[in-house]
Amino acid sequence: MRAGRASFHWLVPDEDEAAHGAHVWATAPERRAAWHVRNTCRHPAVAGGRGRLNHVSLGIEIVNAQRDAALRPDRFSDWQVEATADIVRYAWGKYPNLSHVVSHARLDPGRRTDPGPHFPWERFERLVLASAQEPGRSARRGAHRCGR
Repeated sequence: MRAGRASFHWLVPDEDEAAHGAHVWATAPERRAAWHVRNTCRHPAVAGGRGRLNHVSLGIEIVNAQRDAALRPDRFSDWQVEATADIVRYAWGKYPNLSHVVSHARLDPGRRTDPGPHFPWERFERLVLASAQEPGRSARRGAHRCGR
């Protein structure tokens, strides 16, 4: 992982890949910065508006063609959404200071569009927050935000 080269901590395969439904690839050590957004990217609602977000975030790449709905949209599979929610729950359990789930498009709108308009944000948020409702788990709903 070199500065300037795209990388991420986890890769969630698409339906046309053999690994779909079987496993997610962990592609970078969590303790290292993965280069999923440019260092100049910042958002006032994330990390106090600071830059160099790669150093204080974990990147998840969900493989999807993001085709135009008029052509033939590439919808996210239930498994992709569930696997991504599992990763977020894992990360929030291990790193309680993580407080946002933000799309690449929100952080770097001039260059990134993912996960795109077909990502089911509402369902994803329900899956992420559902674990807080399970017996023996603390509800952390106010501490975490999922957003486009």
